[in-house]
Amino acid sequence: MIRLDANESFIALPEPLRAQIAGVIAGSEWNRYPDPAAARLCESFAGICGVPAECVVAGNGSDELISILFLGFLQKGDGVLLLEPDFSMYRFYAELNELNVYAIKKADDFSFDIAAIADILSRGDVKLLIFSNPCNPTGRAIPRADALQLAEAAERGGALIAVDEAYMEFWELRQSLLGDIARFENLIVFKTLSKAYGLAALRCGFAVASPRTAQIFRRAKSPYNVNALTQAAALCVIGNRAMVEENVKAIKSQKAKLCNILNNYSRWLDQYETVTNFALCRVPDAAPVTQFLMDSGIAVRVIGNELLRITAGSDEEQAALFAAIDRYYAGGRI
Repeated sequence: MIRLDANESFIALPEPLRAQIAGVIAGSEWNRYPDPAAARLCESFAGICGVPAECVVAGNGSDELISILFLGFLQKGDGVLLLEPDFSMYRFYAELNELNVYAIKKADDFSFDIAAIADILSRGDVKLLIFSNPCNPTGRAIPRADALQLAEAAERGGALIAVDEAYMEFWELRQSLLGDIARFENLIVFKTLSKAYGLAALRCGFAVASPRTAQIFRRAKSPYNVNALTQAAALCVIGNRAMVEENVKAIKSQKAKLCNILNNYSRWLDQYETVTNFALCRVPDAAPVTQFLMDSGIAVRVIGNELLRITAGSDEEQAALFAAIDRYYAGGRI
């Protein structure tokens, strides 16, 4: 199976780093619980973010921390504002916790009116705005100035604003809101090691917020939520910044190749510009295309009835993808 559906990194950790991780894990105390605060891990990641360690909370993937946001900061019936399409788990957690979901549908090009959203936030009708930037699944991003406008409006309306920056490393780090958490008590930034860092299997993410807000996350999470093996491996990878930067360059290069070749299929699909590690296309027959690729051993993500999201893969994976697409359209299926 070629997995181009989950936006993971196609690059395996280099052997020397794997050996380093194996050595650290071998020396771990398997009979002891892990550090409940993941203090060393949070301190290391805080150094990358340029924030105090007290502002960082580690989680079993950023998904866990997002679920804690909905469970620990909001009450049944509170209003949550979503900008859809967006990461599907936002709505899932909101509905699971019996919150009122107010969804703003994005335009056909996946843009939305910043001023209109800011106006809604200023009224005090909702308790939380959460969105991904860059966005999964649209691949679009909004500039830092626009995100700050939303943070200011949320502050006026007494709402929290959570920005999920899982894909920021593939865009422009200067657009991140990590440097603004000292300004906003109501701002939370989510980060993950699953994409640019290539640690999807280990499930490690972070919430970055003001010291007070971070402390609420610590009180609401389970005591030993990040296991000792994940903490040890993540520390090794975070410490290898050169490798992470090289991997990001390689992933962006493969994404560019993917998009360039997809342009050759403009007769059958419309491609959107993305600033992430995946391509997004509008295809009239998205479901049968997806099934044909699955039958060919290639997984991509179908969204709704017409959208295909395809993760950048290796040269071999992308060659197999396009060979399968060629077979599909050569078979007269459209």
